[in-house]
Amino acid sequence: MLTDIAVLLTTPPGNLAYHFSLAVSLAVLLALAQVYASGGTARAAARWTVVSAGLLVPRLILAGVEGWMTLGGSDDGFLLPSADRYLALAGACVFAWAVLFPAQRRRSGLALVLALTLGLIGMAVSAASQAAADGLSFNETWADTLWMAAVLAVGLAAFAVLMLRRRGQWAIAAGAFLLLALGAGVHLWTQLWTGPAGAYAGLLRLGELAAYPLFLIAAARGLAAERPRPAPAAVPAPTPREMRTLRALRLSDSLGGVLPLLSAPTTREFAPEMVRAVASALRCEFCLLLTPPDPDGHLVVAAGYDLIREAALPGASLDSAQAPIISAALTQRRTFSLPARSQSPDTRALRAALGLDFAGPILLIPLIDGDELIGGLLLLSPYARQDWSADDQASAESLAAHLAARLGELRRRERAAEAGGDLHGRLEALTRENDRLTAELQRYAAEPGQAGNLAALLTINEEAQRTIHTLETEIDRLQGELGAARQTPAEEPAQDEIARMSEEMRVLLSALEQARSDLAVAQARGGTLDRFARTQPSPDFETIAAIARELHPPMSSVLDFTAVLLSDSAGELRPAQRKVVERLRSSVERMGTLVNDLVQVSAEKAGALGVLRTQVDLVHCIEEAVMRAGSALRAKSQTLRMDFADELPPILAEADSVIQVLHRLIDNAIHASPSGGEVVLRARIQPQDGPEERSFALVSVTDSGVGIPPEDIGQVFQHFGLDEQGEVEGVGETGPGLSVVKALCEGLGGRVWVDTVRGSGSTFTVLLPLAGSGQPSARPVPAG
Repeated sequence: MLTDIAVLLTTPPGNLAYHFSLAVSLAVLLALAQVYASGGTARAAARWTVVSAGLLVPRLILAGVEGWMTLGGSDDGFLLPSADRYLALAGACVFAWAVLFPAQRRRSGLALVLALTLGLIGMAVSAASQAAADGLSFNETWADTLWMAAVLAVGLAAFAVLMLRRRGQWAIAAGAFLLLALGAGVHLWTQLWTGPAGAYAGLLRLGELAAYPLFLIAAARGLAAERPRPAPAAVPAPTPREMRTLRALRLSDSLGGVLPLLSAPTTREFAPEMVRAVASALRCEFCLLLTPPDPDGHLVVAAGYDLIREAALPGASLDSAQAPIISAALTQRRTFSLPARSQSPDTRALRAALGLDFAGPILLIPLIDGDELIGGLLLLSPYARQDWSADDQASAESLAAHLAARLGELRRRERAAEAGGDLHGRLEALTRENDRLTAELQRYAAEPGQAGNLAALLTINEEAQRTIHTLETEIDRLQGELGAARQTPAEEPAQDEIARMSEEMRVLLSALEQARSDLAVAQARGGTLDRFARTQPSPDFETIAAIARELHPPMSSVLDFTAVLLSDSAGELRPAQRKVVERLRSSVERMGTLVNDLVQVSAEKAGALGVLRTQVDLVHCIEEAVMRAGSALRAKSQTLRMDFADELPPILAEADSVIQVLHRLIDNAIHASPSGGEVVLRARIQPQDGPEERSFALVSVTDSGVGIPPEDIGQVFQHFGLDEQGEVEGVGETGPGLSVVKALCEGLGGRVWVDTVRGSGSTFTVLLPLAGSGQPSARPVPAG
């Protein structure tokens, strides 16, 4: 298609359309330059006038000659192709001169004249060599190769310089030069490999048709950008009466901003009132309160105010790499300002963060309270664009000093109150723990002869040792925090609270000594308790179920608290804090799973595991199990491939038990497979062989792990005690989960087994009876 277009542009009437299209672009550029010829853009307009007129006149001459030849004039075959190549190279050089050297410099002009002169000499030489050539078209000569190489070199050089400088309308001009280079390069490539005949470069002409309008757009935008803004009308100086009225209004506004500052009890309420008062007092359109850079280099906009719209600004975050000057000034605790025409990365970062087209002059004043850097006030004037004077800077620094003192006082008061509340809560928790521990020790010490309580007494003894160690550590830390709190200036109520907590700590230390004494008595019986405890039977199912019920409420409370923290309802969390809370949530969820496993394993051993079987939709159970395992799949970047029919007959089972079995098998496959691996889930129906036989559903889960050693297959569905080796190679489940799967499958009247190949993974298969296959109606079925 490109070849057809190239041929069209080199033969009548396409060649005339090519010349007149370029002439129109140059004529429009000439007219545009004449429009901007007056005012502050006269020099730039004169440059574009020279460019457009210098290229338009020879282009029209060449178009007229080719048109005359089309009507029957003689064709010498050597002068016009040389002139066409020269005009293409001259256009590339002239546009490069206009775009790359916008300031009129003598050296760049002399270089352009030299290049055009050398081009004229080259045109004469190539025309003479073509006249001497015997039967060769111009495209087949060395002269065409040299002309194309020259155009390609000029286009690529101009493109590279524009990409490095990136000034003005560099993107549009770079695209135009790239199109010229592509046209010359593609023509040169076709000439070297296919040797096209003809006298003109059609592909180069196609590149010029695409590039010249882009040069026109770049010139228009450049001239519009350099056009000076109209000077603002002169404002007469205010009269003395107007000055008195203006001072009264400013005093009223300042008092209106100071009163809320004096009544703000916390930094959260003080910060927005502070930026509003500063913006009103200093008449700046934007006032931002920045926090000091954190260890990761982030600056947070804690509060902001827009004086024009009289509205608070939303919070934002800046990176030290995006705003290096602001970050360095805050770190060095120095005041700095940037002019309105600054092109620093700080200006671009502020425009992006605040959604502004222009940032205007910038002034930063650090907020310092004693030796502590609290933050900084950032003042912007994007609308008035009035530079900050020395008087403005002095007034801002004086105001910032008073505000920093008030802000530091509020911060110290909040720290003291927070430390007092934290100490009070810790002391109460430790006191309750100490009372419980003492009561347990006294109760078990009074019944040393009861064999049924010996194991519990041994457990309490071990717990006492751990708790007393924790108490000692907490008390040492609390004493240090109390000392720091006493040195922190605070209000009188906080001092009273600290004195009261000191008395509570003294009582706690006394109770700790009593706990140590009781612990010594318990340790004296340690050997006897240990021998009795080893002979005691394991706790029964009812005891474990009762313990599980007691554990569920606190775990649910912890999960609720973590959900509140992660939702930022209690305040925004830092990335490190959010990671700790998420880890806490996953640990509690894992603890809940282990508690459920313990109850089910104990129920299986006690023969109390039973299910109520009804008709269950197997597809729904599979979808629910896959949904529960979704987060684990995403965490390891794995894929789950499912292979089963859209509709499967119902099975005779209990829905929650089937979902739990499938979820545990999928979770085992996820942990057994490597990151980025694949888990395959299949389901099919095994029909009955005879009228008395039952039909079953077969569900299999295949992992992409290393497989299970043959000698360890018998341990896959076994329980693992605390003193046993519970890890089997090729199995992702390290707890009692697979033993629970086996118990549930047998309770549902089915089976589960595993097939494995070393190095190729394992397949766990579950067999469950279909509904209506000779089974009795719904009834509880005990495990085993």
